Amino acid sequence: MVNSSPQSALNPSSLLSHLGVDNEVRIGTTSSSPFTGSPTFDEVPFHVDVNKRPNLGTYILIQSDDSCMAHYGRITNGQEENPRAEPSRLQQNQAYQVGQQEPRQSDLSPHVTRVMMTEVLGQIYLEKGNLVIKDPEVLPQTGMSVYEFPVESIPTLLDAPKSKEDGLFLGHIESGGKKLEFFLPLDAPARHMIILGKTGVGKSYASGVFVEEMIRHNIPVIAFDVLGDLIPATDHKQGRNLKASDDFRLPYSVIGRREFLNFVSNLTSDQEEIVGVAYEAIYAEAMNSLRTSGKLNISFERLIQEIRDVAAEFGQSPVGGR
Repeated sequence: MVNSSPQSALNPSSLLSHLGVDNEVRIGTTSSSPFTGSPTFDEVPFHVDVNKRPNLGTYILIQSDDSCMAHYGRITNGQEENPRAEPSRLQQNQAYQVGQQEPRQSDLSPHVTRVMMTEVLGQIYLEKGNLVIKDPEVLPQTGMSVYEFPVESIPTLLDAPKSKEDGLFLGHIESGGKKLEFFLPLDAPARHMIILGKTGVGKSYASGVFVEEMIRHNIPVIAFDVLGDLIPATDHKQGRNLKASDDFRLPYSVIGRREFLNFVSNLTSDQEEIVGVAYEAIYAEAMNSLRTSGKLNISFERLIQEIRDVAAEFGQSPVGGR
């Protein structure tokens, strides 16, 4: 391995300087080899600098020849090549008591090479002082410096709040053996969200933390809790737990056509069309009643009669009667 020499200071107007990245967090150089591969739009191998120990999962930045653009990614695997540690050679050394007794003296051993692989997640641009994140569209280059992405700069990259007063605390981001509290913007609940993960990774727990954080910021929460995970937390926060059929009932006339038809099984295509048209008339009547009087009292018999009427209009009275 070749010892990394001190490099000149980064351009103060560059993207890396904007993110607080300097040569103290440089960990290697992008490389190319028939054995470890070459940079692609998906993965980039890099030679690890002497005395650097990047952790698996560490977020990194890859410099480019454009000072306002860099690729970012995450270390996914790595390997160390050392021909003096080849198993048969080690066996011969032990058997005959000859040869190199210490196959790896240090990181400076010229025959030791460490290469790690980075999954490319995207590109970061600095445009008029603002960070812009895009999907990979420029091929990463060889011979470029690789830097450990300072974990404290990740909120800046994601434009995320940096305190509990300004955001919803969800947990910690880990990178390079360090971790940092991570917060979502307060307007995040107004958008569509989904929590994904395999069984046992903490989806329910994360949902509970998210709910508690919204309550902490006085954001009203209505949770449809099928498994009952939030019942204890709701009691603790002095909320109300309502159980369907015991504490409330939802009138059939306001659940919508698709949901209603899901409750009615084994319909033929003709029956489904007739019931659907009849239900839409009931639904429109229910919405109008809510708007004008604030009341809702449409009996199920009313729907049955509407089905018969629609069937008669379609010339299918026998179908409506069934």
